[in-house]
Amino acid sequence: MSKRLHPKVFKVPIDRIRMGYYSDKYFTRYVEVLKKDNRHVNVLYQYFPRKDCVVVGIDEALAILRFGTGYYKNEEKANELFNQILSLEKALQNAAHKMDKEELLKITSKKWDLRMLLNDLWVDKWNEIEVKALYDGDEAKDMEPVLTIEGDPAYFGYLETILLGVLARATSTATSVKKVVDVANGKPILFFSARFDHFWVQATDGYAALKAGAFGVSTDANADYWGIESLGTIPHALIASYDGDTTAAAIAFDKHIDEKVNRIVLVDWDNDVIGTTLKLVDRFYEYITGKSLYSVKQTLQ
Repeated sequence: MSKRLHPKVFKVPIDRIRMGYYSDKYFTRYVEVLKKDNRHVNVLYQYFPRKDCVVVGIDEALAILRFGTGYYKNEEKANELFNQILSLEKALQNAAHKMDKEELLKITSKKWDLRMLLNDLWVDKWNEIEVKALYDGDEAKDMEPVLTIEGDPAYFGYLETILLGVLARATSTATSVKKVVDVANGKPILFFSARFDHFWVQATDGYAALKAGAFGVSTDANADYWGIESLGTIPHALIASYDGDTTAAAIAFDKHIDEKVNRIVLVDWDNDVIGTTLKLVDRFYEYITGKSLYSVKQTLQ
């Protein structure tokens, strides 16, 4: 039975979501018109892919819906409080750069007082919509609905941009990883995406890769949603630091890195993976046992 991640797992910026900070402007205006015209209708939203995919981002989308379905009963006051919070966040960043603990605590206290006031203005309408969804990691066909929302769009219509972005990003990552996993035919696949994108998306990408069958991820942020330990190889940079001697780098790694960490050695430094592998096995065996693997072979013969 598939399980969902709890909404609190995701670092949803609740105030910014509710204020439409990340929403396309025409969606916030769409909801503004509905509310000001007192237009309340029942609609069915269907989110679907345009080609076969591994869908991920569902649980994060549900978290956004959970925290963002509703409205502020006093929007003018909410805007005023939100702008004050944004101003304090800039001040917080400045204080953090200066390592001014006293100022940090003072500003943080003010910010949270404002957040509490803003939250008091929120009218939660989560229980008034009906949501149906696949599970993260499910395979979906072209045009198959993966998420449906039924209810009054005045309460959630402004979230369309964010929901689409969350689903598209994670699903694209998972679908690509799944292709590699399938071709690997059982060989473990490590997901090293962190060097190719902004660090803010590492948690989403890592989770998507794991859901698609990746064996492990390379950064702690990649593993954030599941809390697994990140993995890695013995890097080329370390081999370079040992004058291109793969075995010397591997032995140094083994000496100084916790034994719980997998020893995954890159053997392509000399563009001779077979030769480097044989040399590595022989010297590593001698390092571990004190005996030459070659002499052992001679004895056995």
